[in-house]
Amino acid sequence: MSKNKERRQEILNHALNLFVEKGYHETRTSEISESVGIASGTLFNYFDKKEELINNLYIQIKEELFSILINKKPSDEHIYSYIKRNWMNFVSWGVKNHKKVLFIMQMEDSPIISEEIKNKVEAKVADYISIYEEGITQGLLKDIPSMLGLRMYYNAVFSTINYIVKFESNITEAQQAEISEKAFNNYLYGVRL
Repeated sequence: MSKNKERRQEILNHALNLFVEKGYHETRTSEISESVGIASGTLFNYFDKKEELINNLYIQIKEELFSILINKKPSDEHIYSYIKRNWMNFVSWGVKNHKKVLFIMQMEDSPIISEEIKNKVEAKVADYISIYEEGITQGLLKDIPSMLGLRMYYNAVFSTINYIVKFESNITEAQQAEISEKAFNNYLYGVRL
């Protein structure tokens, strides 16, 4: 990684911490620069404005999340197993990357996220919509609008992650997996036929 890319990533990492701690509106670019140890104006050598920094951080985290999820269901895998496996991967990643989860939650419907970035995310989400629709077709999931079902899934995963981080922070990975599986089954029971 080049020095410019390393510095850029360092800025994103520090910004993430500040955005989660203070909120993106309350975080000044001078605070980000100070936390990185660079002059205030230097930040703008890497990002033209705060909104660009936010959009870059948001898409980077979303791409990281998408990279741990399985977007193509193997044809021989039952839809239940596929959805559960993605849930377990998502929760495990989210517990390890809780600040990233909090940032995503903070920015999910923010007008600061550009249309270009929203379109990139929506293109990735299209694969998961088709999987949700397969779950409806197979009789596993209720016939509700796919995007609504996906949002319900997404919010249930975030709730599970936040619960584990807040109330079960000292548990083993096996205990975390057990809680995650129980939460998944509880979620699925709520949307099952």
